[in-house]
Amino acid sequence: MFSPAIHPWPPTPDGYFMHVGSFLQVTGTGTGPNKADRRDLAIRDAWSRLLDYIYSLPLGGYGHVKNKANEDESFSNRLQNFIYTAKIVETKHSGDTAAVVILIGKDQINNILETDFQ
Repeated sequence: MFSPAIHPWPPTPDGYFMHVGSFLQVTGTGTGPNKADRRDLAIRDAWSRLLDYIYSLPLGGYGHVKNKANEDESFSNRLQNFIYTAKIVETKHSGDTAAVVILIGKDQINNILETDFQ
């Protein structure tokens, strides 16, 4: 009896990412004149890193997610809005730099992409 092939999650691009059980954790950093600006920039950095990672994922019929996003504006908008659902789980400040950690469920990513990464 054959079972379907398991598609592993592609490796993450750098030290800003971590697979944590059923979640993907992403860290963003930001520098600015005050704590609020640094935090906002760090959140945007984390969102941007997450979106870039999702864009790089393989997607049947398109090669990569970014190709589908470039072809389908509705999908691109849904994907960008999806990124904002990542939960902020930690914020740290050190000097003029802030670091923010966001967490998003791998099942959520699979659902929006209609993939089955394990």
